[in-house]
Amino acid sequence: MVLRALAKDPADRQPSAHALAVDLADAAGRSYGPRWISRSGVVVRLDDDVRNAADQPAEPAQLAADENQQLQAALQEAGSKLAETAAAQETARTEHRPAIDALEQTTPDRPPPSAPAPPLPVTPPDGSDKAAGAHTHVRDPLGPAGLREHLHAPAVPTAVSPVKPARSGGGAIGRFLAAWGGGELASADGLRFVVPVRTINAGPNPKYFGKGARGVTYYNFASDQFTGFHGIVIPGTPKDWYYLLEGLLEQETSLCPVEVTSDTAGASEMGFGIFRLLGWQFSPRLAGAGSATLYRVDPAAAYGPLHNLIRTRVNTGIIVDNWDDLLRVAGSLLTGAVRPAELFRYLAGGGTPIPVGPALIELGKLDRSAYFAGYFDDELLRRRVNTQLNRQESRHQLCRKICHGQKGELRQKYREGQEDQLGALGFLTNVCVLWNTVYTARALDQIRAEGKPAAADVARLSPLGFDHLKMLGRYNFSLPDIVRDGQLRPLRTPAPGQ
Repeated sequence: MVLRALAKDPADRQPSAHALAVDLADAAGRSYGPRWISRSGVVVRLDDDVRNAADQPAEPAQLAADENQQLQAALQEAGSKLAETAAAQETARTEHRPAIDALEQTTPDRPPPSAPAPPLPVTPPDGSDKAAGAHTHVRDPLGPAGLREHLHAPAVPTAVSPVKPARSGGGAIGRFLAAWGGGELASADGLRFVVPVRTINAGPNPKYFGKGARGVTYYNFASDQFTGFHGIVIPGTPKDWYYLLEGLLEQETSLCPVEVTSDTAGASEMGFGIFRLLGWQFSPRLAGAGSATLYRVDPAAAYGPLHNLIRTRVNTGIIVDNWDDLLRVAGSLLTGAVRPAELFRYLAGGGTPIPVGPALIELGKLDRSAYFAGYFDDELLRRRVNTQLNRQESRHQLCRKICHGQKGELRQKYREGQEDQLGALGFLTNVCVLWNTVYTARALDQIRAEGKPAAADVARLSPLGFDHLKMLGRYNFSLPDIVRDGQLRPLRTPAPGQ
């Protein structure tokens, strides 16, 4: 491959850079073995033919052996770290026991533990007097609240079209996108809406819609750049994981997420199996993970402190026997021949399931156990998952603020009307995100230009604030002259001392 690329005659070389990438991927696949990219754990963005050349198909038995090896490594690492953590905690308790005993003793200069501590004197930033002991937030002038002081309040409601990114300084926005993420991480969550009209496209759920009421779930997807890229209107509140893949397979944006996170409700074994089969990483947030079941393949393997907790075995034989059918399922999903929600209802339905369903579940047990083992100990993984889900929850708050008409209910009888209404809601939410990003970036540039220290941790700034956005009032769709001329609105001048 290298000699062909270095040939003197151009006709003997690869005809294009893409052909060179395919040859290079094929050579790497033959050197490192089948599915070496997947086994490395490195996230790469490649064309399908380049990835297929690199991850050359292997025999089902070899794939099952590779999965078993990865699972054993993850469980053994989790067991060893658990033992180290327990030993470190015991050492710390032994070393600091005298100091703890001394602190627990009540002295004349120290009130007893049952007495509440006196409130610390806090001067509110606006100089107003508050009652002693009142909970007061001290505003950080360099944080998001301080940046809002530099933002000029919009003269019109949020229905006005935003300034195009090309006119707002792509470099400043690019810094935000680089700090927030590259679009490889996404999250999925549902937003519930009551539908008070008679329609077949709504379902009951007393917990979310009230007794006797019906509603829909707006299952939407958001990237780590705070933007929404897909939404699905679902009657009632079915299982979330039925629709997880639709956001990845049907979205039409330039984003290419390779990792998706969701709440615990989506952490099904079949969901893990189909994500593993398609080459995506499924990273749900786990509530009550201490009661989760871990699986093993090798009955003779030792997992340290976790050994007695891992008793259930994975049936890899059913995976090998039905591997061809599993590949057909993956191909049908990728080509759009079948929708994921319809397929999962069929595979997970009652009655006598076809063998593909149990095989997919057994495959999911392998990936789910390996993920659980890492989730227990990897603080960065838990923080990344929680941060992304918190971002989507903040998006939902902004959505609720925008969708204030008709008590925030959907009054469209037909599915098309509901999709149009919620699609417009997602569009306006992205408009607000873009507007806030543009003017927050400009406010930071202004602060730096004045020689003041700006916020160092840009990744913690959120474009989902809405206190400065006017949702109520008379809507005026005429652009101000300054915006029509291709300029931005002037920033607000902060008061002295702010």
